[in-house]
Amino acid sequence: MSESLSSIEKGKDSASGGHDYAVMLPCSPDSFGEFISGLLGKPQVIEGYVDGYFELSRDDIVNIFHLVNQRIAQQNEAQLIQFSVLISYDDNSTVILNSLQDFMTYAEVKSRVSIGFQLSWTYLVKFIGKQVPEKQTIDVSYRTGRLSRYSSRLTTSSEKGELYNGFYFRICHTARSWGVDIESLLTGHLGALKRANTSDFRLWISERIGFISFFICTVLFIISNIGLIFTIKTHSETQTREFSTRLASVSDKNGEAIMYLASQGIGGGVASYLVYILVYMMITIIFIIFFAIILRSVLHYSPTGALLLTNQAESEYEFQQRELSKSWLDSSIAIVGALIVGVASNFLFLWITTHWM
Repeated sequence: MSESLSSIEKGKDSASGGHDYAVMLPCSPDSFGEFISGLLGKPQVIEGYVDGYFELSRDDIVNIFHLVNQRIAQQNEAQLIQFSVLISYDDNSTVILNSLQDFMTYAEVKSRVSIGFQLSWTYLVKFIGKQVPEKQTIDVSYRTGRLSRYSSRLTTSSEKGELYNGFYFRICHTARSWGVDIESLLTGHLGALKRANTSDFRLWISERIGFISFFICTVLFIISNIGLIFTIKTHSETQTREFSTRLASVSDKNGEAIMYLASQGIGGGVASYLVYILVYMMITIIFIIFFAIILRSVLHYSPTGALLLTNQAESEYEFQQRELSKSWLDSSIAIVGALIVGVASNFLFLWITTHWM
């Protein structure tokens, strides 16, 4: 047994013919206490975020692993004790793979969308000037943006908490310079990954969707009321001309005026006209409310990243890109259509009051 290793005899293994067995630790007997302290002691923690919406494939995750592993191997004497990949799906299920090879060969058979992952490394690193290796852990978590259906083992201690899109990483270390170097490595590499195709302008509009919907609906209401005022004025002028014509053709003008006003009151002409106005206003309000609901659904935009680990994830991402390209057409059609309906309703109301009253 080498000087850097200590063995603790446990007894005899009866199943293997009574041979001795032992636990071998990467330290000398004199350094055993320091080694245990390095494993069980509370490390320092570095947390960081790389916000954004990314388009990631299996190769991108493999590259992250190799990047970290090569950097640690180049700097110090280190041994990778454990590596795992946790994949989260849109049905609230997760899969844990305990080696890089398992991850590279894993193929999801269910029809579900991958929405996040978490990479976890555990190393024993022997730093310069240290007699024994010390435990270091690195966790990198990614989410596409579908927060409500994401499951993660990581908890954050910063103000952001779980409210982030993109990457979150946590480095538990016992050497400050080592931790800062890994932080810089992750921040630079993760930030340079391929960004998903999103629309910043649509996101800006979606964040102000309440004000925009209120403004457009107010414009429609004003247009409708302008049309209503114009219709009332036109109807009044028509009635005035009709009354003047009838009054000019008779000798008893006072009597004719009284008879005309009485017929309008008894016949319900004024009441009918008021009912038409009330119905028109009610229909206009209902239409504007209905239009506001449609407009909010059209203008609403929740950008997401993509984690292309399943066929379903690839198909959904392609569908989102197609929808993004035609979203402006849908919005334009909704707004222009509402304006056309608003103007047309004014002419319809004018025609009804002119020909039916």
